[in-house]
Amino acid sequence: MAEKTIGQPVSRRLGDLLVADGLISQEQLQRALSEQKGSNEKLGSILVRLGMINEDLLIGFLSRQYGIPSITLSQLDIDPEVTKLIPAQIARKYEVLPVKRAGNTLTLAMADPTNVFALDDVAFMTNLQVVPEVASQGAIRKAIERIYETQVSAISEVISAMEVETAHMEVLEIEAEGTPSKLD
Repeated sequence: MAEKTIGQPVSRRLGDLLVADGLISQEQLQRALSEQKGSNEKLGSILVRLGMINEDLLIGFLSRQYGIPSITLSQLDIDPEVTKLIPAQIARKYEVLPVKRAGNTLTLAMADPTNVFALDDVAFMTNLQVVPEVASQGAIRKAIERIYETQVSAISEVISAMEVETAHMEVLEIEAEGTPSKLD
């Protein structure tokens, strides 16, 4: 058997692989695929939501299939400086989350580690070598909301404090002779 490389595309679709591995039935796959029509939800997330497969089992399967380590986001304490490397809109667009930086390497949690556009954009944006790790789509979405909303809240608090401070300021105009006078 040939050794897999990181990000190596799989020749068969996820659903077919899960059926072949005996993790779900063909009927479960068909039901999940019909649920998926018209949504941008990943097949794996639908299978988990419908209770057809356990999230940990799915992530372990994806990790083995792609030859990429898996990561449990709920157990991580992510450095806020690392999350600043990727803007919230990019994290949401690609459903990725920067989790660790070591030198010029950025570890990126992804539900779809084969998304070359996401990998390339993040690498270009950060000027770092990106190493993907598999995480569930739901966990990534929750972490993005939690982490990036915290940043937005902190910024909002600073702006509110500044507005309160400036509301009590008095603007003075300097007259030609150099003595200040109140503006009306």
